[in-house]
Amino acid sequence: MNSNLFKLDDPHMAPEDAGQPGSPPQVSLLSHGYQYLSEQRFDQIEPAIDILRRDIIALGLPLRSVEVEFGRANANSRSRPRAA
Repeated sequence: MNSNLFKLDDPHMAPEDAGQPGSPPQVSLLSHGYQYLSEQRFDQIEPAIDILRRDIIALGLPLRSVEVEFGRANANSRSRPRAA
């Protein structure tokens, strides 16, 4: 499963944002898209990846690995096959 991870800067939950259509939240990247698969990129998004890892396991999904992928704030999780 590929995940794009963003930091929520402004959820736009003020009364003036309540119209139709509502204002989208303002987000920013957790890491840049260069120096792919380096330790610096993993260190930047590790807190968010830890949340994903914990929640995937809590759902009972057979998590095999979680890795930083080729892209801005992008992570990939893999599951192991279950017995039939």
